[in-house]
Amino acid sequence: MLTVGDEFPQFSVQACIGTEKEDIKLLTSADYAGKWTVY
Repeated sequence: MLTVGDEFPQFSVQACIGTEKEDIKLLTSADYAGKWTVY
């Protein structure tokens, strides 16, 4: 279990960011480097 201040784990997932077939995008933890993330 993660708590406040813990490093967020590395991840790589496909995400639907729209309604078209082309709107599937690969999201990785590198996309959020230096940003707050909530799991």
